[in-house]
Formats: sequence, structure tokens, C-alpha cells
Amino acid sequence: MTRPSPAGGPTAAPLLSICCFTWNRASLLTRCLREVAETVKALPFPVEVICLDTGSTDDTPAVMELRGIAIPGFRPIRFAERLPEHEALFAAARMARGEFFFWLPDDDRLDPVGLAKAVVELQTDPSAVASFSPQIEVEDGTDKQVGVL
Repeated sequence: MTRPSPAGGPTAAPLLSICCFTWNRASLLTRCLREVAETVKALPFPVEVICLDTGSTDDTPAVMELRGIAIPGFRPIRFAERLPEHEALFAAARMARGEFFFWLPDDDRLDPVGLAKAVVELQTDPSAVASFSPQIEVEDGTDKQVGVL
């Protein structure tokens, strides 16, 4: 399946929709979108990135605009009011065009190798309906690992 690109040529429909959720956490979103940009460029399949801001009053909209430029398939979505995370998740799922959906809160870190492997595994096994990985707990504001959940 193809869809028209903004320039008029065909572009592949996304295989994966990465959906990022944020609210008033511009510094975390900056890091998150930097990692997303690096990851998307390395993935061997088409990706869209939906970034949901639910009524932020800090610099989050500016971060979305600045960082989104570096991400192919970036779709910034702003809601006027604060949404609970589960409502944002459902909204993102409805907007997603990819065959597979990846939920990425702004304080989570991406493992590009693990993400690519999960998509391949889901493609390979039609009976698989979900994939997840262990969560690594880090100290706030650092990358110091303090445990695995």
C-alpha cells in the first residue's frame, strides 16, 4: 500500500507507528525525540511518529516543532486540554496508520535493536498479538540503572 507524499511521489505506508505521549515535560521530550530520530533512521522499514501533547503550558510545543523536523513521518498532535494517559493512548491508536503500534511515554528510552527485532518477530508469527521488553528503572534525571522491573 502506498500513499501520496507531500511532494507528490509515492511513499510506503508505515509498518510501525511510534506514538509518544507528553505533558509539560519539554526536557524529557527533547531527549525522547532525539532518540526517536536516531532510531527511525536506523530502522529497515517505514515508520510514522505521532507525538501527542495534551495541553502543555511549557516549551513542549516548541520542542515538538524543532525536534520533529529531524524525524521522517513525524505527526505532531496537540490537544487543548490535559488528557489522562489512557485516553491519549486510545487517541493515538485511532490515529496510527502502521500495522504495528508502539507506545512511548516521554520518559521511556528506546532500544532500536529490540524494537526492530520485535517488529520482525510480530511479522514472522501471525499468532503473536503483542511484544514487550523488560523495563529498566533509572534514577530520575540520570541514566544510572537502579533495577529491572
